[in-house]
Amino acid sequence: MGVTPLIPHPRQALPDPFKPLVVAGRFERLENAGFDIRFQLHDPQHAVAGSLTEDRWHEAELRRRNELWKSTCFEAFWSPRGEERYWEFNVSPRGEWNVYGFDLYRQPQPPRESPDFRLTRLTTRPSEMSCELKILNPALARIQDWDFSLCVVLQSQEDGRNLHYATAHAGEKPDYHLRRSLRSA
Repeated sequence: MGVTPLIPHPRQALPDPFKPLVVAGRFERLENAGFDIRFQLHDPQHAVAGSLTEDRWHEAELRRRNELWKSTCFEAFWSPRGEERYWEFNVSPRGEWNVYGFDLYRQPQPPRESPDFRLTRLTTRPSEMSCELKILNPALARIQDWDFSLCVVLQSQEDGRNLHYATAHAGEKPDYHLRRSLRSA
């Protein structure tokens, strides 16, 4: 699968330093029961707080953490095609991550950490983040057809506000959980 451009939410006014920003990503099913998720971030004005640097984390160094979306955070949502259940993956450029499982739109609340997936590798470069997730649930490992959405919360270096980019925005406000925003992998 090729690289997909991520677009800012149409109702958010972009500050000038964000206008030359280019955000893209790729979601790919791996043959070894996992996903390869990549994000590209071209930030020539250095507008993003907590942007990407040169780093590589192995599984033992990665830390699970909640509320990563409050600052610069790279996200993916995926669901078996035709099903309502879905998962949310959050990862920060600091080696922190989490995966949450949902049965229906934003249910349960508070979100529950999912034991079905584990981040096994994270590599960042100044313009790219590469993640590999392993599928731990054998029933999920057999599913071949997934719908997905790639999303990014970018915190402005200038004023600290968050701007929302995604493969698609189905809602009036930024809401990455909307099933209509997912597309075929």
